[in-house]
Amino acid sequence: MKLKTQFDLVRTLDRATRRRTLYGSSGDCSIKVIGDEEDRAVIVFDTSISSQVLTSKNFQNSNYFKAGLEHLASGGKSVELIDQFYENIPLFKEGDEHRQLKKEFNVILEEANYELENKERIIGDYFRKRKDRIVSPVEFADKFTRVCSALVIAKLTNFSLLRIMRALDMRCNIFCVHFHPARQLAMNTTLEYLYQDRNIPGREETDHVSHLVAQAFIAMGIDPVSGAICANLIEDNKSKFVEHTHRYRPTSFVPRECVAETEIAGVNFMVGDTVYVYLVPTESELTVDGSASGTSAHDIGFGKGVHTCIGKQLSIGIINLAERLVAELYPNGFSHKADIEPDGVFLAFSDSKSACVPA
Repeated sequence: MKLKTQFDLVRTLDRATRRRTLYGSSGDCSIKVIGDEEDRAVIVFDTSISSQVLTSKNFQNSNYFKAGLEHLASGGKSVELIDQFYENIPLFKEGDEHRQLKKEFNVILEEANYELENKERIIGDYFRKRKDRIVSPVEFADKFTRVCSALVIAKLTNFSLLRIMRALDMRCNIFCVHFHPARQLAMNTTLEYLYQDRNIPGREETDHVSHLVAQAFIAMGIDPVSGAICANLIEDNKSKFVEHTHRYRPTSFVPRECVAETEIAGVNFMVGDTVYVYLVPTESELTVDGSASGTSAHDIGFGKGVHTCIGKQLSIGIINLAERLVAELYPNGFSHKADIEPDGVFLAFSDSKSACVPA
């Protein structure tokens, strides 16, 4: 992609994500084409078109981090572990390789679900002891997601909880509007710390997929799950967390590459087009209560098609557990508010600087 096209694309995506609210986006068009016929990027804001793109075999995923990581490596930066992670995960695979790896992931994720259910009492006791010290939805959502994640990762890798929690403190959101070198390097450092005295199991080793799932949890699972929980708490919603999570849409958009000329809803997509598909409905698609109107916009918060978020069921399990714990420990809500701002494909939540509100 030409430099000018990349610049215009990043600027447009950044502007669009900054218009995002909890449940919608203030975009004023359904399709935005950037560049020319030989060098195009297409941004899809209409979720009815998004849904069709995600389920079409004419649009595939690709490792959009690779070029940036190669550039960092050429400059002597250490990116080996994060590069290896991206090369191995099902997110950037297609066809038979994707199906097989996804099947292996699902087996491990079922074990992770069972571990989470098995540890519900331990998780509950941890937060019961700290109930009075946790005063904001941000703090609860962040700590809860980290504790659940650490317990699952410990089961999959046999690493100590202390090491895992320290690693989780080092990580950051890597899914930005553009390639973010500092964050990619931070994630590589996180994996280096986690595996400081051990080798990452190779493909031929029996625990390879278990470790890959654990790494995926660290790199991709924390931000959307914590955000979904926080969104519910900001709304002071004491029930139906999962229903509201579908409404919230943790991820703003996902990229795809057009591999065969396709027409959808009167829009012509050409081979080689880089397509950014929005999962968040525009204001024109929202009903009075803020939910997405029409079936086309329903249930794409975790993506759709063969690349639907592979951790969806585990994420929902964590969110359900959070709902039960909040109903028990914080029936009157929290004493602090939260601020929201876009952070790449996610929303970032932080403790508000405004005055406390009565619980």
